[in-house]
Amino acid sequence: MDYAEAILRLEEKLSWKGNPSLDRVRRVLAAFGNPQENLKCIHIAGTNGKGSAAAMFTSILMEAGFRVGTYISPHLEEYTERIQINHLEISMQDFADTIDQVLQKESVLCTEGAEKMNLFETLTCAAFLYFKKQSPDFVVLETGLGGAFDATNIIQKPLISVIMSISLDHTALLGDTVEQIASEKAGIIKQDCPVAVYPNIHSVTEILQKKAQSCDAPFFYASAKIKMEHCDFFGSQFSLSNPWISFSHLRLPLAGTYQPLNCVTVLTALSALNKIYGISFSEEVIRNGLKHCKWPGRMEVCGVSPLLILDGAHNADGISQVASTMYALADHRKITLVMGVLSDKAYEKMVTELLPFADQIILTEPPTKRTLSADTLKDLFQNKGKECIICPEVKSALDKAYEITKQEDIILCCGSLYMIGEMKHILNRTRREIENNAKF
Repeated sequence: MDYAEAILRLEEKLSWKGNPSLDRVRRVLAAFGNPQENLKCIHIAGTNGKGSAAAMFTSILMEAGFRVGTYISPHLEEYTERIQINHLEISMQDFADTIDQVLQKESVLCTEGAEKMNLFETLTCAAFLYFKKQSPDFVVLETGLGGAFDATNIIQKPLISVIMSISLDHTALLGDTVEQIASEKAGIIKQDCPVAVYPNIHSVTEILQKKAQSCDAPFFYASAKIKMEHCDFFGSQFSLSNPWISFSHLRLPLAGTYQPLNCVTVLTALSALNKIYGISFSEEVIRNGLKHCKWPGRMEVCGVSPLLILDGAHNADGISQVASTMYALADHRKITLVMGVLSDKAYEKMVTELLPFADQIILTEPPTKRTLSADTLKDLFQNKGKECIICPEVKSALDKAYEITKQEDIILCCGSLYMIGEMKHILNRTRREIENNAKF
């Protein structure tokens, strides 16, 4: 099996529908001898912020000299992005070989009456197989969505569970209140395993704390005093302190006024690792790890003159955080908004958040069957008095944005990770073409 065939076989599972359960993953991994056991996992759940947290954990652990496996989702351009060792993606051939092993084992089990896995479950099994073979010192493990029935929750004894910001998303699967969603995310909290929690609203924190108490899980709440000292589109500098940590003048090259809250949760979790297991990190390691942290497609500056910002925010809370950042940092520059969303997202709320600061609006359609038509999105904006330009193809939308935006202004692209992934692909291809032409 080559990489292209592996992707084809995987994406045949996109239409899979079935009951939430860990049984499918449990059977397949058991048939492989449970490769997930004995991996030292930092398990991360949350509606927003878990990707940023995974990036920070990975960077700090690598700075400390550890070999780190990272499992993230979704990808931007290639599936191989999801499975990494020290920021090096699994090779396309290793990916294909590992997926092939999983699919063959699944096929045998299905002849014995087992139910087929969905796409994410298959990828998760492949990740555990690969990590077992690579033997990293730590695995930073990000949930796909939810918690209790997320495929990653097959692990029995994480080093620590980390729960980031919780808000409304995937309500059809997880519940239509933040409290219901918190209960689902709380499913990653395990007996006697410490948990670090982002400073969510009180009702959410109370649910997580009660779950931790029922599991005798040491509870580390990441509320902190944070002093923002500088913030721009290239990162921020801030000081913070809580009962477990105190740092001054930390530099984080991830844009977003919300990133210090993600950071304090990560640092609180690292303090918990020290307190519970004696795994310590020097101040220099933490500072350098944060300074070198990267998280593509999230408030990422991909061009200047005009400033081109790509952000994968795809739910109302994520878009609200983007809006707050733009209000704080745009500094009277006009903003061209390029937006495309999926039909199963809270796009009306997203429009409401983005509407006030968008001077020009271009609507496009992410390359997926789940996309919301640009015409539907246009109606929402027009009903609120905003005119829009429709460019259904992502490349034409990006070209149009450059055409109508002055060099001193900003192009903000957000609404869907599918759209951001396509834009990254377009930009990288253009960059390669320029570099190749320069050689002649």
